[in-house]
Amino acid sequence: MCNDDKNIIDALNWRYATKKFDAAKKVLPGLLDIILEAIRLAPTSFGLQSFHVTVVTEPANNKALIKAAMNQDNVVSAPILLVFSVDTRLKAHIEKYIQNMTDNHVPEKFIKKMKRIMPLFIFLKTLFVFKNQWLARQVYISLGVALVAAAELEMDSCPIEAFSPRKVARALDLPSYHKPSVILALGYRAGSETPRTKYRLSSQELFARV
Repeated sequence: MCNDDKNIIDALNWRYATKKFDAAKKVLPGLLDIILEAIRLAPTSFGLQSFHVTVVTEPANNKALIKAAMNQDNVVSAPILLVFSVDTRLKAHIEKYIQNMTDNHVPEKFIKKMKRIMPLFIFLKTLFVFKNQWLARQVYISLGVALVAAAELEMDSCPIEAFSPRKVARALDLPSYHKPSVILALGYRAGSETPRTKYRLSSQELFARV
C-alpha cells in the first residue's frame, strides 16, 4: 500500500465507485501488474479460471467502448478499462487442468477421480443454472479481488455493468467464446469528484451468528 499505517478496512472505507477519473493521471505499469496478478491468483470453481480479461489502455479502443457503455463518464475518462469476459470453452479448460495435474505428478488415482467429478459437477451446475450465469459467478470473484487490490494500492475503481456485451465484443474484436460480463474502470478520481457518504447495512442487520 501507499501508506503502511492503513489496513484493508481503511482501504475499503476509502474506496468508492468513482464516476469520473482524471484522464491525464496515468497508472504506473507496475501497479497495474499487481492488480492483474491479484486477478490471476483469485479463486474460481475447481481453479479452472474460465474467464479472460482484456486490458484496454489505448485511447482509440477506449473510445470504441464509449457508445457500447452508454457514454458513461467513467468509461470516457478512465485510463484503464479491464473487460472481464466469461470463457465458454469449459471442455478445453478441464483438459488443461487435467494436463497440469499430470505435469505436476499428481497421483493417477486423484486425476482419474477429477476426470469423473469435474465434468459431472459442471454439467449439473449448468443444467440448473444457465452456463454463462455460472461462469459469470467465477468472473465476479476475480472482480472482487481486483477491487480490493486497487483499494490497497490507493487506486480508484468502478465496476460497470451497464453496457452492451455484443457491442463491446465487436469493438474489441473478441473471439466468439469470450462473452463480456463486467468492466472495471481503473485510475485516479478527478479533482471535481466528491465521494458520497458510503451506504452500508449495519453489522447487526447484515450478519447473524449462530
